[in-house]
Amino acid sequence: MSRDWSSLASRLPSAVRLVVALALLTCPFWLFPHAGESTHVHTATEVTYENEPRTYLRAQGELARLDCYDLGELDRGCLLAAYVAQNGPITVNSTAFGYRYETGTEYVVVEDDMTDAPFYRRVVNQTETRVTYSLERVTPETILRNTSVAESDVSQEARRTIDGDTVRTHDRPLDAAGQVVRSDGSYYVVESSRHDPERSERSATVWRGIAFAVGLAMLHRR
Repeated sequence: MSRDWSSLASRLPSAVRLVVALALLTCPFWLFPHAGESTHVHTATEVTYENEPRTYLRAQGELARLDCYDLGELDRGCLLAAYVAQNGPITVNSTAFGYRYETGTEYVVVEDDMTDAPFYRRVVNQTETRVTYSLERVTPETILRNTSVAESDVSQEARRTIDGDTVRTHDRPLDAAGQVVRSDGSYYVVESSRHDPERSERSATVWRGIAFAVGLAMLHRR
């Protein structure tokens, strides 16, 4: 059934029609403001760890500033770390390359059945001609303490996730996503999942145009 919008609008008080018309005319500023933008959902989970008598570190997904913790595919840096963990330090002649070696983050996890302490700090000593790469065993608590950021150093939105809230952002994740955050003696990792836009920019443009046209007609009839 067709609705006579002009007749319906004419029954509204003049002041109300003016307010509605102005609201519709400004719809490009408020109607579907996040159309076309992906949504990022953030939560925080506590990282559990134990230094002794057994050694472990448990967290969801990847951890910033800690290589090879969540390894989806073979990585050359992770393979090199595994080799050094099994065979000891290596030294290479760097004169033929003319650049400084990049070995990755300071801390690395080597998942190896031969050791029950898979947490290491990379130690790289470099001179003009040689690079020596070795690994030094560290505890999970050492890694978390030295790779985490204080709760006071992250945004208010990120702090809300530490308090148990779910935070949504549009177009880009929080800057603390993937970071380990320390709070009151505990460690938390801020996780982020990405979701496609709920409405396309094209669809939003069409609806904004319709709303604007209706507002213009109401203002004209006034």
